[in-house]
Amino acid sequence: LNTEQERAFRIVAEHASSPQPAPLKMYMGGMGGSGKSRVFDAIKEFFVRRKEEYRFVVLGPTGSTAALVNGSTYHSVSKIPRESKSKNQDDVDSVPNDAAAIAAVNERLQGVEYVLLDEVSMVSCNDLQGLASQ
Repeated sequence: LNTEQERAFRIVAEHASSPQPAPLKMYMGGMGGSGKSRVFDAIKEFFVRRKEEYRFVVLGPTGSTAALVNGSTYHSVSKIPRESKSKNQDDVDSVPNDAAAIAAVNERLQGVEYVLLDEVSMVSCNDLQGLASQ
């Protein structure tokens, strides 16, 4: 990892090693090829070596993006519908509201403390709000 990548990795690693830390909300940006995926890989390896894979989930907005980072689509994990939303619909429509969907999301995210979301620029504001509410 280069200096900036190492810095991003250390922020997450130190946070994960702290007892009862405040929530970490971190954005890691950069042009394609700048090494964001390398940081994701280092973070994943950090948790794997600690036998704490349950603490993170890697998501992408599309199947292709998710596959590139060995993750899942955020739609499949969060049960947020894939249909495009009308600008007139309420934000709450992005959040699953039936009991079975909520139970599935809760089960899938049990123990998850870190969500690594690749290609965040492809995620709508409504869907980001839906993810954050979960």
